[in-house]
Amino acid sequence: MDFSDWLLNEINKRGWSQAELARRAGIPRQIISNYINRQREKPDSDVLVSISRALNLPPETVFRAAGLLPPVSPDTEYQEQFTTFRNFPPMSVRKY
Repeated sequence: MDFSDWLLNEINKRGWSQAELARRAGIPRQIISNYINRQREKPDSDVLVSISRALNLPPETVFRAAGLLPPVSPDTEYQEQFTTFRNFPPMSVRKY
């Protein structure tokens, strides 16, 4: 599966349009369209980070889908997602 197919699949899984992904990523819709229509050969790193945030996925997952990082085993992908989760700031606990 190439990046175009992967990105379209991620959009469809969420029930979003290209415009919705673009809005959530803070990028022009035409950029999303260019990726999906295979009119952009080399993905831009900043755009991929914005897409990863919009999709709520680790950047490594999006970079792998775009072919900028080598594929990994499912175990490694799980570890990366867990590591990303651990990097969130701790939640404050209210005392009642």
